[in-house]
Amino acid sequence: MSQTFMSVSDDGKVLLSKPSDDSEVPASGDFDAVRLDPAVWRSKLCRVVGGQSFTAAEESAVPAELPDRVCPG
Repeated sequence: MSQTFMSVSDDGKVLLSKPSDDSEVPASGDFDAVRLDPAVWRSKLCRVVGGQSFTAAEESAVPAELPDRVCPG
């Protein structure tokens, strides 16, 4: 599903989007907030993976160098 971005927060960390197939402004429940804050992403990632380390295969799939630990132990 493609998205149309409607607005961005003043700090640039949140985008407001709606499905592209809806040509009119959707009802309030049809918007989605896309959070671009790295701290939010890290927090959600750590809730999923916990304190485990990445495998060599996982690290090689990431285009950037990872720190030794992403999540607190």
